[in-house]
Amino acid sequence: MQIDAPKAPGLDALLEEENRRVKLSAVDFGLAREIAFGVARNRLWLEELVNRFLREPLKPEAAAVKMALLVGAYQVAFLDRIPIHAAVDETVRLAAAQPRGRNFRGLTNAVMRRISELSPAQRRPDPKTRWPLRCSVPQESIDLVATVLPSQELEPFFAASNETAPLCLRLRGVNDELKRQVRGEIDEASDGDATIRKSQWLDDCMIVAGRALHPERLLSFRTGRVTVEDEGAQLACLLGCSDAGPRVLDLCAAPGGKTAHLCDHLGAESSVTACDVSDAKLSRLRETLTRLSLDERVELAKSDQILAKARTGSFDLVLVDAPCLGLGTLRRHPEIRYRRSSESLEQIVKIQRELLTRASRLVSAGGLLVYTLCSVTAQEAEETVEAFLGANRSFQLADAPSNLPFDVAPFRTESGLFRTWTHRHGCDSFTIARFRRNS
Repeated sequence: MQIDAPKAPGLDALLEEENRRVKLSAVDFGLAREIAFGVARNRLWLEELVNRFLREPLKPEAAAVKMALLVGAYQVAFLDRIPIHAAVDETVRLAAAQPRGRNFRGLTNAVMRRISELSPAQRRPDPKTRWPLRCSVPQESIDLVATVLPSQELEPFFAASNETAPLCLRLRGVNDELKRQVRGEIDEASDGDATIRKSQWLDDCMIVAGRALHPERLLSFRTGRVTVEDEGAQLACLLGCSDAGPRVLDLCAAPGGKTAHLCDHLGAESSVTACDVSDAKLSRLRETLTRLSLDERVELAKSDQILAKARTGSFDLVLVDAPCLGLGTLRRHPEIRYRRSSESLEQIVKIQRELLTRASRLVSAGGLLVYTLCSVTAQEAEETVEAFLGANRSFQLADAPSNLPFDVAPFRTESGLFRTWTHRHGCDSFTIARFRRNS
């Protein structure tokens, strides 16, 4: 399973695809997911651990054997509930099953036994381990985030981003009866092994940590009374769009979290059009809206079609939740750190700037163009905003909406943008820019 190719599917998508093939039980799939994400979060440290007991690095043609060793090393080092002898034996079997893997049976067995002989403390990084290795962060990812964060905050950001993300639920309507119902469903589905806390910013956000819990196990989710949306995404949506006019375009809408949030927040009088680039993405968007009984309220279209055919000034709000490097979502997508580079940044910034320029044509006089990213680099944020304003004199940066249910001060930046930060605010890291078209 290759997770570091630039255009490979996300780790979640790869796991779901594999599970459709082998049809694991819920318990086994949960364990497989924990191991896959654990290896991604700790890959550089695990490579260091394995390499201690190799005379020379494994060659590229033995990549599958190397991955088997990383999977085994993770189980021995980080998963207490798996017997060590079982992890060693299974790793040897897995390595031997790879192409030419039988040649590495003895090597795999020797390395795994050497790792298992270490004390538990020796298998894991200690506080003296330099933090990029302790957090398994490649230097290129550090350099990208360093364009906007001061050096003293880099370690806290990546350490927080290496934690397991909680499940964030947005309640569609805030009332005590619904909260009691959802809490009861969570307790039952998790056998009481989940911690529930309220958001410090949002009354309709419930944060569930502890035992991994698939939202499909909750009746309130299946019936559309709650939906999954990260706390940072909820804040970004409200920061950007709370004061929008009635005609709304969500240009990069799949899988539909922000589209649904806009519908719920702006009310039935709003007219919402949601777009994305492919039939597959529109299908995911339609599934979300149908579950939430919003499918008849939202018009769906492909992004290129709307950008090419919609009349100038057709919308009071155009939301561009743009394709980005995604470095603000490392808690949920730990594989991203191995895929990002200066080359991929250059390509994505070109797409972002072209998309903003094309989208701006559709904003009405006095209307809003909102640019959001689940990323944090200056090239994607400040530099792209500056370039857009320099080329589009009819727009100017707008301050936060006045009708927010929370204090905006923690999220405001000196450059006039808004940011949520994983290490400061405990949610995914988002960047929000609000442009107002001159009236």
